[in-house]
This record gives sequence, structure tokens and C-alpha cells, in this order.
Amino acid sequence: MIKGKHLAALLAATSPTVLVAQETIAQSEQIETIVVTAQRRNQAVTDVPMAITAVTAASLKRAQVRDAGDLTALAPGLAGKAQGLGTPVFSVRGISTNTVGIGGESSIGVFWDEGYLGRLESANIPFFDVERVEVLKGPQSTLFGRNASAGVISIMSRRPEFSLGGDVTASYASFDSFEVTGGLSIPLTEALAVRVAGLQRDRGGTERNVLLDRVEGGGETTALRGVIAFEPSSRLNVTGIVNYVRDAGGGFPSQTIDPALAATGGLTPDPFDGFHATNIPTFENRRLWSGNLQMRWTLNDALTLKSVTTGLDTRLERQFDVDGSAAPLLNGRFGNYRNKTFGQEFRLVGSGSRFNWFVGASLFEERVSQSFDYTFSEVALLSGNEIPMDTAFQGQAAFFVCDEPLTTAVFSLACSNEARETINASGRNTSYAAFGDGTFNVTDHIRATVGARLSFDRKRFAYSAPPVVTVGSGLTGNNLFAAPTAAPQTFDKSWTSIQPRFALDYKPDARTIIFASASRGFKAGGFDPAFEVSRVPFERESVWAYEVGTRTRMIAGTLGLGLSAFFLDYDDYQLQVLRNGTTSTLNAPKVTSYGAEFEGSWRPTRRLTFDANLVLNQSTFRSLDTDIGSLRGNRLLYAPDLTAFAAINYDAIKNEALVGTFRASVRHEARQFFTKENRPDESQGPYSVVDLSATLRFVPADFQIRVFARNLLNERYLIYAVDQGFGVVTNRGEPRIIGVEGSWTF
Repeated sequence: MIKGKHLAALLAATSPTVLVAQETIAQSEQIETIVVTAQRRNQAVTDVPMAITAVTAASLKRAQVRDAGDLTALAPGLAGKAQGLGTPVFSVRGISTNTVGIGGESSIGVFWDEGYLGRLESANIPFFDVERVEVLKGPQSTLFGRNASAGVISIMSRRPEFSLGGDVTASYASFDSFEVTGGLSIPLTEALAVRVAGLQRDRGGTERNVLLDRVEGGGETTALRGVIAFEPSSRLNVTGIVNYVRDAGGGFPSQTIDPALAATGGLTPDPFDGFHATNIPTFENRRLWSGNLQMRWTLNDALTLKSVTTGLDTRLERQFDVDGSAAPLLNGRFGNYRNKTFGQEFRLVGSGSRFNWFVGASLFEERVSQSFDYTFSEVALLSGNEIPMDTAFQGQAAFFVCDEPLTTAVFSLACSNEARETINASGRNTSYAAFGDGTFNVTDHIRATVGARLSFDRKRFAYSAPPVVTVGSGLTGNNLFAAPTAAPQTFDKSWTSIQPRFALDYKPDARTIIFASASRGFKAGGFDPAFEVSRVPFERESVWAYEVGTRTRMIAGTLGLGLSAFFLDYDDYQLQVLRNGTTSTLNAPKVTSYGAEFEGSWRPTRRLTFDANLVLNQSTFRSLDTDIGSLRGNRLLYAPDLTAFAAINYDAIKNEALVGTFRASVRHEARQFFTKENRPDESQGPYSVVDLSATLRFVPADFQIRVFARNLLNERYLIYAVDQGFGVVTNRGEPRIIGVEGSWTF
């Protein structure tokens, strides 16, 4: 329900989209043509021989995309949701980003203004003042390097304009949520301009912790950006970007669906009632700084040199209840997390009448560290375990652990209600690469592309977990959760790989492309503070991907269609196993993913637009033996075999003074599994989410107001359901949200 704590002025701007004029039909009736940089040079999306979804600022605003989690509706093949700040889990064509430890990395490369974010703790950033987002599907190692074996999400911020202007938006919604965002371009000279942008988001919590009498799952986000553009001549362009993001939130509250554990908090095992009972508060706090310096020199009409220098510093603290109940069984806390990176890339781009190419080299340095604390009650965990008579000494009576005085007599100490085990881990990673890519016009209609990247990755990893003296360690001879080390353990390993790319495309006309490609992806191995030390280190992951597809614009540019089919063949696929709040990584020897994607947009009149996409996908383990047997044929995590999206935009009112727009959309996802075992209780069945909005835009003032509903029908679905050793713990998707938004461009 909406209430009035923050009700304020509702203002903001509509971001423009680029439309290409056609001879036969009015400009306002065209499907937009978007210029992208997927191949490291400016191209119309219809000229790119790969599966790509490009989303403009206007489309992001219409669909109310707040972060990468909302992007899944607009990008066919992209699935998943953000599970808190530190664990956004996404998949591209069934290949997921479920690597959350500091010794491994994601399979989906996230780039912010060409700067690699990489780790999940940094990748889940708010979308504000964004120019466009490009989602590239399939391995992009040749073009992007750094762990892009499944795909790439590339986010481009708005650049300064050399005229004074800006925009501001404010919204208020259910659960007392409030958001304001805006940007301002200021020209300083004819060659120098700046743009400042910011966001303040107050997310109302949707879950009440009845044990601690507090609302969790919400939080506050503050984000600021400064961009400076310097263009002293037509041959030199310099852009500097600084970003700051601070999050303070209620984390990722989970609810057990084990009846006995739910009863300890006086609840029924219902993950959708908005209540949970955990014995500790759930929270996440993050601070992120990033810097980016881009310089482009036009050496002559055929040669351009570009330099991209990036830096990132992320800190994160996170606490959660592993068992999701009021019982003090096991709690986890990530502390002292810090990730610092530096990247430098040079690219020389050449163009000619028949041959376009680029060559380059890159360096990436990273330091990352964190600690993880397990806290638990031995009384809750160990009570009820019987010690047979005469086990510790002759004449000892049988007793249950934690019963006194025999527990102290046998173990020399009593059971603790606040036992603690700690893992400390740190890593230093270095990556070098040299790469090149060229496209040759074989004829006026046929082009051939060949590229390759040679990469070298070195990872150094240190891990320690001091042995603890507890009743549990006396009983088992070991720490209960953290693999103990008598001294810090260090690991050092390197990987070298060549990632080629081949593509052939045919353009019968300027509006159509038909393409086929083969590419190799690679992700370096890594390290885990795993209890099973035989899994340290885990091995590299590699893939060959094959794709055919087409994109076209028809009916005088009012209909845009895209269709592709793909096959991915993975060796040593990196798969994380999550138990007791910590992770270990294993290599699945063989994984395949194949399917087809369709996307289309049709504007039959200047008032009406239809958008739709459909994905069919089969992502399975072809070889994986575990302690419960072979999992051959099981589906991969977060990989529904069908996703579909449809939207309608109708301008019910459209004249020189007023535009009134109605938008409705629906997204459907088939069943998906959250664990490799594919258990029904660790999955989410088919579900559909309907969104609705109505917008009134006052054209002369460039002011608009919108009312909206996300998840209008209040569909109940899970985004997480995993048994970490204490029964299945769940987290639900966003419930119905109703709100109002205003925006103004000036």
C-alpha cells in the first residue's frame, strides 16, 4: 500500500532514441536503429554478425529497468535475478554466473563504460543516466577478454552535451519506496563540457522479521557520477568518468520452509506471506568507487588509436542467516571484503573500403580479500547426539552431547551458545592479452571476419582458517564448517589460452544481415576455501560456440525481426556447490546448451508498437558424477527451457500538446532449478509477471507523469530455494508494486 512519508514533487526526463528517416514512411513510424560498439567500433545493430540485444535509454525508461535484474525481460536469452547486492545470479543461454567466492569469477562479463566490473559484488549496479545497454550472447572472449565465456552486459553512461540541459525524475511506490534521479549537462567552453548525474533510492522492505520486529529486504542507495568531455579538435576526444555508489540495505532475507524450523519462530512454512523469523538481522552494506579515462586519437582518415584506463574499489559487508529460522543453528557474515582493480587497454582501429580491423593489448590487475565468520550454537546443533558408554574413559556413562557434567568431563569444556569459526582469504590476479579482429568485404554483399585473443592469467591465492577448540571439534577432530589450516595455505597457478573467432555474413540489402559464426570462450581456473581440499584449485573452463542467425527490417522499416540458433559445447564447466553458507567449485567435464531465440518489434501505426521475444533452450550436464550418482541429463542452474516476453505500447492521445500512452507487458518463464540435483523443492515452476503503466506527457513543457504497477497480478514465485544442510531456505520474487512517477526535461 502507498503511504505518504516521501510524497514529493515528481519530476524527470525522457531520454531520446535515435530514429532513422525512411523515404516511404514518416520518421515517427520507424523502428529505431541503434548504433552499438559490440565489435569495438561504431556500427548499426543490423551490421553486427552476432546475437545482440541493444536497449536504448527510452526503452529502459518505458520498461522501468532499475538494474540488470530487470533487464531480463528485454534481452532474450538473459535470465536470473539479483539475490542481494553481492550475489546477482544471471544466465545467458543457460550458462550462469553462480561463482561467488573470491577465488573464481563470473562467466558473464559486466562492463561499465568499457571498464570491467567482473565480480558479482561490483556488477549489480543501479541503472541511472544510462545511454544504452548491450547484451551480447555467447562467448565474447576475443572481443572483450576477461571472463566473457557466456556473454557480456555492456552499460554505457550518457555523455555531456555542448548545450545546457538536464532532466530529473522522482517516483513513489508501495512499501514506502521513493526514488529521485537526474542529470545535468553544462558546457564550459566550446571544447569542454561536463555532466553530473545522481540517484537516491529508498527501497521499502517487503519482509518483516517477526522475531526481531524489523522490516528487512529494503535499503538505501546513493549513486553519483561525473563525466567530463574534452574535444580540443576533431581528431582528439578525451572522456573522464568517476562513479560512486553506496548501498545500505536489509540484505537478502530468507525463510525456511522446513515445518519444524519455521515453528521455532511461530510461523508456518510459507515463503510468500511476507514474514520470516531469523535470529540475527540481515543486512548488506557496499561502497564502490570507479574511475575511467578514455582517449581517442584520429591519426588519419583510416587509423584511430584508443586508450581506456580503468580503476575500481569495492567494499562490502554482508550478514545472513544460513538456516533461515529463529533457531541459532548457523549464521554467516562476510566482512572486510575489498576488491581493487586496475585495467589498461590500447586499441588501434583501421578502416578501408574493403577491410576493417583492430589490434590491441590489455593489462588487468586485481587484489581481492575477505573474511567469513560462521557463528553457531553448539547447544542447538549438537544436543541429542549420544556418546556411548566407555567411549572417553572406562566407566563413563552414556550421555547426550551438551548434557552436564559429562560434556565438560569428556571434552574439558561446555557446549557454547556462540561458537565461531573464521575463514580469511585473499587473492592477487594478473591478466595480459593481445588481440586482433578483422572484417574483409569478399564482395559487396559478403563479409568474412576472423579474430583471436592470446591471454595469460596468473592467480595467487592465500587461505587460512585457524583451528578452534570447541565441543564440536573435540567430537569430530576438525572444525565443523571451515576447513582448518595449521598455517596459511598459498596457491599460485597460471593459464594461457588462445580464443579465436570466425564469422561469415551476407547482406542482401542495407536492412538485412544473415550470419554464421564459431567462437571459442575461456575462463581461467581458480581457488576456493573449500572443505574438500582436493578441489583446490579448480580447472579452467572452455567452450566452442556455434551460431547462425538473421536480423532484418521490413515494411518500410516498421517491422524489425531477429532470429538465431546456437549450440554451446563446454569442457570443464565451473559449477559452484553451496553448503553451510560457503562454496566450493567443481568442474563438470561436459555441458551443452542449444536452442533458438526470436525477437521482434512492429510499429503498424504511429500510435501503436508491439514488442516480443521468445527463447527455447536446453542446457544440460552431459557428464557429471557426484556422491549421489551421475547427474547426466540434469538441467543447469537458472536455465528455464522457455522464456517469453510481449509488450504493447499504445498512444491513446497524440497531438502537439499532449501524448497519453498505455503500456502492458508480460514475461513468462518455464521451470528452473536452483541446484544441480534438480530437486523439485529446489526449483521454481512456470510463472508469468504482468506489468502495466499509463503515461501522460505534456509536450510543450516536456513534463510527464506516469502511474505504474509491477507484478500487477501479484504472482508468487521464488528466486532462490536451496538446502544448505538445514532444510530448504527460500526467497521470493518482488511482490506487487504500485506507484506514481513524474519527470521533466529542461
